[in-house]
Amino acid sequence: MNIDTGIGLRNKHTKEDLEAYKFPAATLKIARSALKLGGGDGDAKGSMTIHGQTKDVSFHYSAQKNGDTLDIKGSTRINVGDYGVKPSSYLGIAIKPDVEVYANFQAKDN
Repeated sequence: MNIDTGIGLRNKHTKEDLEAYKFPAATLKIARSALKLGGGDGDAKGSMTIHGQTKDVSFHYSAQKNGDTLDIKGSTRINVGDYGVKPSSYLGIAIKPDVEVYANFQAKDN
């Protein structure tokens, strides 16, 4: 699982909170038919699996056509508590449970 919060120690704690050793992958599933074929911005419904739990999400994306491939970058906002994750707290400082999740992927025309 690739996590980058911008701070190395926070990355380590986030992986511990997510139990990445036990749940090494997070998955975003969006039907190809939910994406705009010609590119552009859009919103698509899909599902996200984190910490072994799957929830419906709305994914805002930007797609760029590159030959027969669609390059997609987007994000969704989730509450990690909805996935059974309890964010750590240290000396009264805690990570907010609402986080923005970013994804980059490609879809290819057959």
